[in-house]
Amino acid sequence: FSPRTEDTALHQQADGTFRVELQHGGGRSAVTATHVVSAMGARQLRERTLTSPIVPGVDLSRSAWREKAMLTNDVLSTAGLPALRERLLAAPNRKVVIIGASHSTTSSTWVLLNRTGVAFGPGDITILHRGPFRIFYPSRDAALADGYTDFGDDDLCPLTGRVYRLAGLRLDSRDLVKQFLGVGGEPSFRGQTNGLWLYQNGVGALILDRILA
Repeated sequence: FSPRTEDTALHQQADGTFRVELQHGGGRSAVTATHVVSAMGARQLRERTLTSPIVPGVDLSRSAWREKAMLTNDVLSTAGLPALRERLLAAPNRKVVIIGASHSTTSSTWVLLNRTGVAFGPGDITILHRGPFRIFYPSRDAALADGYTDFGDDDLCPLTGRVYRLAGLRLDSRDLVKQFLGVGGEPSFRGQTNGLWLYQNGVGALILDRILA
């Protein structure tokens, strides 16, 4: 157990072992391991995901949406990237809707923009979310210096003072969210966010119909 330590890189070596690069208070170091366990979150089940309400009265089980839906678990897999690219190139437009505001949402957005080789125009990618995007910061002062204020005292780690110590977005996802929220600089995200998805039945469906038409 290494408190206050961040894994910055993971490389599989020629002999099959893994080199894990670490950053901590004393600087940088590396360890070699035979096995690595990554906690990547829950497993997504397609049928359960498509039939679960996103907002009251709205889910993705409708045939038109079901055929277009791709789970983030698949998008972020080795086989998912070529499948995603094939879908985008075969579609009549580049309209993409991503639902959610957590790690898989932002990782999928980053993949779309940086790994598919597909050119997206302004407004092509829409993120629909209810909750705020949580950004990791090493301290309250660092967050405020960047102009980020979407957190409270309960979101600070009582031991380290970090903002959203576990739930906060990091690395490429963090940079991406900062861009489209305009935190720490001018917004430059080629899309839009919609955090005002109302709860009335049918409103969410109307939004999806318009975007995915």
